Amino acid sequence: MEPGAILRKARRGQGMYMRQVGDALGVTESAVCRYEKGLREIPLELMVPWALLVGSRDIITNTCLSCPVGRVLGAEAKGRPPEPERPIA
Repeated sequence: MEPGAILRKARRGQGMYMRQVGDALGVTESAVCRYEKGLREIPLELMVPWALLVGSRDIITNTCLSCPVGRVLGAEAKGRPPEPERPIA
């Protein structure tokens, strides 16, 4: 399942409307619609707050494996401490 479809399912599960998500993320309702339908790629800077807003932490660990938030949440899900950040060379 694509990230947009996962976020749509989570949003609906929370009883939220696209407009509410858009307002919280600072994007339009139509942008939310396009992201959920997979017509536009969801930027990582929106992925994390969106996933947390709709209670879909697992999408972060599946999509954002290289970012600090994804590493921390992924480690929590596996029951171990997060790996330290590595400097970018």
